Amino acid sequence: MPGAPALALLSSTAELEKKLRQLLKVKGSGPFQEDVQTVRSRLRGELQDVIMLDYDLAATNDAEANLWKLVHYKTIEEFRKKLKEATSRARRAGRSISAEDRKELRVLTSSFRNFLADATVFYLRFIWRLTHHFSLHTVELIVLKKLDFDLPGENPDTLPHSQITPELQQRAIATCHRSLIYLGDLARYREIHADRKEKNWLPAKMFYNIAIRLIPSNGNPFNQLAVINTYAGNVLGAVECYFRSLVIQQPFSTAQDNLTILFEKVQKRTPTEQREFSDPNDHVSFADEFIALHGDVMGVNKSLDGLRLREQGWLNDFHRLLTDASLNRETLMRLFVVNMAVGHILYSRMQADITESLSPASVAAARSLRAQKLDEITVFTIEMFRMLLETTMEHLSPYERNSRGGRSLAAENSEFDGALAIIKIVSRWLKNQWMRFAPLLVEKKDLWTVYAAFLTAVSRMVEKDALLVQDQLPFLREDEELEGFLPLQPDAISSNSTQYPAHSSGDHFEHRKRSLSAEAETRARLISILRDGLFFTDVEVGLEDSCIRHYSVKLKPQFSQQAPLNLMTETQNSEEMWVFSASFPGPTALSWTSSSGASGSLSSKSIASATSLQHREISDDDEDVLMFTPHQIHEAISSFPEQIVETPHGLPGFFPPGSLDKLGEAVHVHGPISKGIGRELAQANTLHGYKRPLVSISGVIAQK
Repeated sequence: MPGAPALALLSSTAELEKKLRQLLKVKGSGPFQEDVQTVRSRLRGELQDVIMLDYDLAATNDAEANLWKLVHYKTIEEFRKKLKEATSRARRAGRSISAEDRKELRVLTSSFRNFLADATVFYLRFIWRLTHHFSLHTVELIVLKKLDFDLPGENPDTLPHSQITPELQQRAIATCHRSLIYLGDLARYREIHADRKEKNWLPAKMFYNIAIRLIPSNGNPFNQLAVINTYAGNVLGAVECYFRSLVIQQPFSTAQDNLTILFEKVQKRTPTEQREFSDPNDHVSFADEFIALHGDVMGVNKSLDGLRLREQGWLNDFHRLLTDASLNRETLMRLFVVNMAVGHILYSRMQADITESLSPASVAAARSLRAQKLDEITVFTIEMFRMLLETTMEHLSPYERNSRGGRSLAAENSEFDGALAIIKIVSRWLKNQWMRFAPLLVEKKDLWTVYAAFLTAVSRMVEKDALLVQDQLPFLREDEELEGFLPLQPDAISSNSTQYPAHSSGDHFEHRKRSLSAEAETRARLISILRDGLFFTDVEVGLEDSCIRHYSVKLKPQFSQQAPLNLMTETQNSEEMWVFSASFPGPTALSWTSSSGASGSLSSKSIASATSLQHREISDDDEDVLMFTPHQIHEAISSFPEQIVETPHGLPGFFPPGSLDKLGEAVHVHGPISKGIGRELAQANTLHGYKRPLVSISGVIAQK
């Protein structure tokens, strides 16, 4: 039940709103006349007080919306109208603006700038009051500290703790978020009407970016950043921001229309016949071609004829610029982000129903075209990723020597570390796409070959313990920039890397963000890349003993066929090395018998043969054999191509899907594993990484 003071104040604001509208309708009246400013100031103060007194009552009566639209934005519109009237008079008279008109415009513009400055101070104070009134620790951390804004001479009124609920705090945070966007808009208007030719968009960008940090799942500030990029002539930046505004939990719908208009502008100035013969050193033309290609993919055109040829031409330029180190981190990241966003939107369209009144044949054709476009952008992204891996490999040797010689991992040039950040992000995207595009991805043998070589090289730059211990990695710049970006949100796949949890505010960011050295950041990126790379192997690795490293073989349910990568171990100078290699689809065969009755078979001789290839000194009588290395398991599988094991779920592998049952189903495994390992596994109650009851291994009876 609203209190009497809040109701009385709300009634007063209604009268003031009516009076302000009447004053603005008077002929000759202006937004900056004294009587108008007096009413506007009173209305602003009372609307703010209503919000503080009774947030629910204020929300029901649109107090916050009126605070912006009627008190502030209406004034901006009135200024624009006066400015337009003055310039129109000059045009009608067929002359330049007269001295009298110029004087009027100077006074009007000066008053407008003062109004914008006053409105900026108001919204900063408004956020400060909201923060203290509703005890918004998140806003204090992310907003006020960043802005270094405080009012030490004022005593804030704070609601009693008993009246503050988490739901109320979230709504108040949303008000602060909208206020930050208004602050960005005010800074943008101030710069548009500044006297200087060189515009400074940094203040506006700062407010929008803080809004993103506060609620990363909201697309509105990304749309505003896109507008600024358009002003600055950064079309690629604008396209990226429009996509970020759309591919998000709370999309900003207007961004779609803005993006379509931008696509059309670029395509008009970049005719198809010119796109095929671009100057690779012309970065503007290079970006325009990229945008035009995506405009074709996103458009309603019913044919992809010629698209692949244009894509190949652009990819040739891309490779040349990569080789010349002409693309900076920011541009590279934007290119991949746009690709990922387009793929996400196309996939969403694939899932959507086609509601038009089309014939069955037309519906089938529409779905087929959507699928073709989705495959096209996925392959395009993979090819870009392969090229990036190849060029980055050229820089790895000195860093590998530094790391192995005990020297710093910190990059000698920012390009290398920037490339690692992008490879980390694209690796995560690739992992998240596996369930959707596995058949398409597995076919890209050239990608997996380069990816395997890259992973092998970087695996020698960090200690293995860091990979095996599943701790949470630090939150780095690229994680901050791409937080809330849906293509990086895991679907049904668990990740060992930095997570992007669903949330409504950025409070967690301030707690996870650490001050790290350049070397620590490089190391974190390498670990993240390797952990994601391990996802594509046929094994899972873990540190199972404090003294001895065991590599535990485990069925990965995400692979319906052989994994695209193999992981083997080699010993060089008494140091164990990991070696990744590309693996291509092929039959597999193994032997298992579960207590549910599912079974399969694999010759133990093939496993023994593979074992002897890797460790010739080991025999079946040895007591201290640990576990099969990934290399041994892979060799055992590939050496028996004539048999295929089909599990009840259609997943060939070392253990049946039933062995993943959370109920801990017992399993029998037949293979040349020594008596020593049988006892060790029984005592540890583990079977190749599973904490579960063990029935038997190679005839060695173990206790349940």
